[in-house]
Amino acid sequence: MDNILSQLISILGGLAGGLTSGSSKPKTTT
Repeated sequence: MDNILSQLISILGGLAGGLTSGSSKPKTTT
């Protein structure tokens, strides 16, 4: 099950990183 969680986190992290890098707003990821 950890694999699925890791994949989801990595995907969400990638999407969040792309959005944050696209916008001029500072990263607010917890």
